[in-house]
Amino acid sequence: MASLKAVRPWGLGGGWIGWSGSWHNREPVRRESDMIAKTPEPPYWAVIFSAVQSGKDMAAYEGKAMRMVELAHQQPGFLGYETAQAEGSGEITICYWETEANIRAWKQNTEHLEAQRMGREVWYSSYHIRIVKVERAYGF
Repeated sequence: MASLKAVRPWGLGGGWIGWSGSWHNREPVRRESDMIAKTPEPPYWAVIFSAVQSGKDMAAYEGKAMRMVELAHQQPGFLGYETAQAEGSGEITICYWETEANIRAWKQNTEHLEAQRMGREVWYSSYHIRIVKVERAYGF
């Protein structure tokens, strides 16, 4: 089983980033307050994106990943995200949304559609997406 590691957030708040690429070799910022997305009381929705990167055209991937985080923050209903990357090429990203309709709108965003296409054709050897309704959440 691969271990997960948190890597440097992009400074947009709401989670840690785990996209691979040359920049992630810098020392990560390890503030606990940045590791877990700040979400409201349930119910809300989550998109769980699990992927294995192909290792192809990672410079373009880095740029597009950064743009997708920036763009997601601009979308109605976006609550935040958490991301971790396994040693090697695995990653898991969880994005939180107010409603399922917000998720459907994000999936159809023009720039996001292009990123999805590139992910299927170039950047990922496999991925799986799960959409869940969060009914209960707790922690300290």
